[in-house]
Amino acid sequence: MASESSVTVSARFVFSVLRLVAAADKPLGVTAISRHLNVPVNKAYRAAVTLVDAGYLSRCPSSGGGFQSGPVAEQLVYAAFQQFRIRAAVAPYLRQIATSADATASLAVRIGWYSVTLALAQSGANVVSRSHRVGQGKALDSDVGGLAILAWLPSDEIREFFSFKSRQRSGPTPSASAHQKHFAVFRRVGFAPGLVNNKQFQALGMPLRDAKGYPVASIKVEAPVSRDTPLQTDPRLKEWLKIVSQAEATLKSNTDQFAMPFAFLDSNDIHFAEF
Repeated sequence: MASESSVTVSARFVFSVLRLVAAADKPLGVTAISRHLNVPVNKAYRAAVTLVDAGYLSRCPSSGGGFQSGPVAEQLVYAAFQQFRIRAAVAPYLRQIATSADATASLAVRIGWYSVTLALAQSGANVVSRSHRVGQGKALDSDVGGLAILAWLPSDEIREFFSFKSRQRSGPTPSASAHQKHFAVFRRVGFAPGLVNNKQFQALGMPLRDAKGYPVASIKVEAPVSRDTPLQTDPRLKEWLKIVSQAEATLKSNTDQFAMPFAFLDSNDIHFAEF
């Protein structure tokens, strides 16, 4: 029993390294891994090398040998993505928005109380932020893509989200009522604005709703803050909102495309590692 317990603890630690590297917005070195997980450098190194040997992590030469997601991990992620029919259905609309805005457009779906990015479409000239990569999950209030889902949820679910969040973190957590005015503005204009990646990028999030008006996903437009015209005052914004409406109409015509594979799970039982 002692041996089995030791193996279990070791396996859990190895996967905690995998979760950390997968959630990071850049390749992580051994020192960073050991600091985040509060373990000796040699323990962090052994776990990372084990994951590299198994294909779950790979080395990034341009970062000095830092660790990033490997081919096996990426294959698992994309296999999971195939369960979401909405991804292929929305892809053409992402490309339209990315081209029109000369920016990055992304699709996120709701899984529990998190938004998870399923697809990205880039314009030729745009610099892409790594703050919200494909496969990464963030709490609904941590990103404009998630806010574009959260703000359109029924009031009771919004309250439930903030109750969930308060249980996950120590210290004071803003209540649902503190956000209601902002959410009302988002619903009135049709999008949620914000800044990401240490305010280096500006972004807009627009909800994708089913036939009953329930938000299950969102489309986000993201561009550098140095952009000549802010996204939320760009005269082409009406065109982007129209494209999102067209995407909604396509999805509503085939309700199977709105089906979420993990919708049967209790949202309070779903957790993503956030660092």
